Amino acid sequence: SKRTIDELMNELEKYDVPKDVFEKRIARGEITSIIQLRKEVNQFLTRSGKSGIDVYTRVREGLKWIKNF
Repeated sequence: SKRTIDELMNELEKYDVPKDVFEKRIARGEITSIIQLRKEVNQFLTRSGKSGIDVYTRVREGLKWIKNF
């Protein structure tokens, strides 16, 4: 699911990573979805020794209503 550059930049703001590297990749079209962005951020964080992010948080948040149904 392709996202706009603005949506990807807004998602990128949530993470403590060097923004310039990821912004360039988004502008070049190398990163086009939020899941892909989260995977790339997760790989960067694990390589730098920080704890990674949960890349499927958005899916679980989207399905949370089923649990309450």
